[in-house]
Amino acid sequence: MHMVRVITIRDDVYNHLSELKTKNGMSFSEAIEYLLRENNVRKKGLLDFAGVIGDGDVHKGASLFAKKGWKRAYENMP
Repeated sequence: MHMVRVITIRDDVYNHLSELKTKNGMSFSEAIEYLLRENNVRKKGLLDFAGVIGDGDVHKGASLFAKKGWKRAYENMP
């Protein structure tokens, strides 16, 4: 059994949602479900970014902070 809910959204959001549903032959519920599902696929975890930043991209002080902790990094900064 499906329950009917009333929600309030801005006009610009409604227009985008309406365009999406019309273009793809969906109901509003299907369009919202599609967007929610797509958003979950795009979420990335921390491990997805492992190795993305090279050594040349990191400030030396930030690198020391990450490796040794804030107190030691602060003491060793030039």
